[in-house]
Amino acid sequence: MSQKQVIGFVGSTGVSTGPHLDYRLAKDGRFRNPLKETLPSGSPIKESHIEQFHKRRDEMVTWLTKDIPKQKRLARITSDAL
Repeated sequence: MSQKQVIGFVGSTGVSTGPHLDYRLAKDGRFRNPLKETLPSGSPIKESHIEQFHKRRDEMVTWLTKDIPKQKRLARITSDAL
């Protein structure tokens, strides 16, 4: 496994009521509990990007903790991703 590797897709299929994530981890052909796996750590953030990272992190935490109805929050996530 490496950084930026696609590990899943979000979608809505059949008669589901909205987007959902089916997250599975397979190792050596067998499904594993991802919470019990030891995964490699990612690359550290470059010192030149740390201030920008902290600013964006703080924006996201504020945004995620606002008292916004879930449907509006989902719409914003979807539009931001596009």
